[in-house]
Amino acid sequence: MKYASLILSLSALMIITSCAKPEIIPAPSNDIEYRAHFKGLVNGAEVEFTEHVEDFFCETEKYVDTIPGIPNSDSSFCIYYSQIKSEQQTIKQSIGIGLGWLEFNPTITSTPALNQFKEFFEESSTYDFVTLAEEGAQVVYIDETGKVWTSGDGGAGETFEIVEMEQVSDDTGDYLIFTANFTCQLYFYDANGNPSSITIQDAVYEGVFKR
Repeated sequence: MKYASLILSLSALMIITSCAKPEIIPAPSNDIEYRAHFKGLVNGAEVEFTEHVEDFFCETEKYVDTIPGIPNSDSSFCIYYSQIKSEQQTIKQSIGIGLGWLEFNPTITSTPALNQFKEFFEESSTYDFVTLAEEGAQVVYIDETGKVWTSGDGGAGETFEIVEMEQVSDDTGDYLIFTANFTCQLYFYDANGNPSSITIQDAVYEGVFKR
């Protein structure tokens, strides 16, 4: 079981940092009012990122791939990521949330329709933590040294809930402004596969997803 968990966690890290080719989407224009903000306890120490303070901002990414295990399927899945990070290269810390997956037909459109986008987030306000956000939530935290910590399959006491959401649109596209609360365990594996873990508690994340 430990070996399987290691493989899953390493796969998650690889997909996030190298294998996947995300569509990088600019932050919404000033026509949309939203707040990029994170606050939570990381191993008991308060961590806070605020938009425009030290050049922090919210960036959204969208991963699209075919349904695994169904090689000739007409369906693809989409995982939405939102990340609060700094434009300053000397600041390595960031926090990101992934939610998936939304299934759609890529032969009709390369992007899920607006009604699919809205319905996906309206279906449920609570999510289980799942590796790679496969039909669930994933949290990715990069600490001040640049280590990437990722959530795995959920355990006892781990919670994720979207407590506020609003779908808005402007001339750059369609967005979901949201606030999420969560508590979870995150994992890092060194070059030899040795695991470490940290806990994020009472976290509040305010950001956006783009369709």
